[in-house]
Amino acid sequence: MQSNTPPSSNKHLKPYTKGKKSKSSSKRGAPKGHKGTTRKQNIDRHEVIDADNCPRCGSDDLGDEKVLKRVVEEIPEPVIPETVENEVHKKVYLDCGHHFIPEHNTVPLKGKFGINVMILVIFIKFLLRGVLRKTAKFLRTGFALNLTPASVNAIVGRVADAACREYDELKERIRKSSLVYVDETSFSVLGKNQWVWIFRTLHEILLVIRPFRGGPVLKEILGTDYQGKVVYDCRRAYDFLGILQRCWAHLLRKAEDLKETLFGRHLYEKLLAMFKEIKRFI
Repeated sequence: MQSNTPPSSNKHLKPYTKGKKSKSSSKRGAPKGHKGTTRKQNIDRHEVIDADNCPRCGSDDLGDEKVLKRVVEEIPEPVIPETVENEVHKKVYLDCGHHFIPEHNTVPLKGKFGINVMILVIFIKFLLRGVLRKTAKFLRTGFALNLTPASVNAIVGRVADAACREYDELKERIRKSSLVYVDETSFSVLGKNQWVWIFRTLHEILLVIRPFRGGPVLKEILGTDYQGKVVYDCRRAYDFLGILQRCWAHLLRKAEDLKETLFGRHLYEKLLAMFKEIKRFI
């Protein structure tokens, strides 16, 4: 087994269970300590469902046969969209000539759909994997909002354009960080193999998808003179970077490969004890 390969990728190391049956004495159901699916419900309001007259004879001589108590969670009925005309005042400081728009403005300066509509479109399109046609149909039937598939596609493009500036600022913050964790894994895009990279600092997470897994991606994101520490998986593509630190998972796997010798076993046990102590401390 390659020490850089996670155990989950080696199917031949997993127990072979085909044709095996469970023990007849084993108890079915959730294991001990399992919390179950029932969760605590916080009551927002109390509602009484009662009647004053009999729907059959109209009499008001009624009595309670039984009071059924039910606690249910519900969402409000879909909100009908409203069209709002906004006046956004673009200001200028007369002394210094600085132009600005009030910070509390939430009205997009391009397009005719508001922030909440755009967020909903992105949620349906990507998190729920809705195609353009079905996304438009859902908005029409659920919110009485008439959008064409072309409008949905335009919203997606507009959100992507708006996110570009934040994306570039995120890359700059990653470059200025003193410590960054980097890893990459294969990722299929339209049937072709790509690579998804993750750059993780104490406060930031950056994901990029590229058709290759070599040094050019590192230079694109971190630059050629990154001064911080890089925690990585021992790949040679990182060698041009200054301060490299092997991640614990790969370090322990490589050390475990040396257990055949006395020195290797001693090194592995020391590293494992240090790792457990760090976990306890954290």
